[in-house]
Amino acid sequence: MYASLRTYRIGSGSVDAVMRRVDRDFAEALSQEPGFVAYHAIDTGNDMVMTVSLFHDREQADASNEVARNGSLRSCRTSA
Repeated sequence: MYASLRTYRIGSGSVDAVMRRVDRDFAEALSQEPGFVAYHAIDTGNDMVMTVSLFHDREQADASNEVARNGSLRSCRTSA
């Protein structure tokens, strides 16, 4: 099993609103990807969100990065 971890700084709007949007839109799209196992979005405080995507193999986890780039969190600023 392989994981993709991402962190986002919420640039506008509330973390709660972003989390609802993630649950409604992004998690559904990601769950349709080959090899999908699980997805979690975590409010880590200070306007930050961490996401964890689990896939059966590394190639599938890597491919999820494209979905994330084009997904519901694209309006958030990725932290370094």
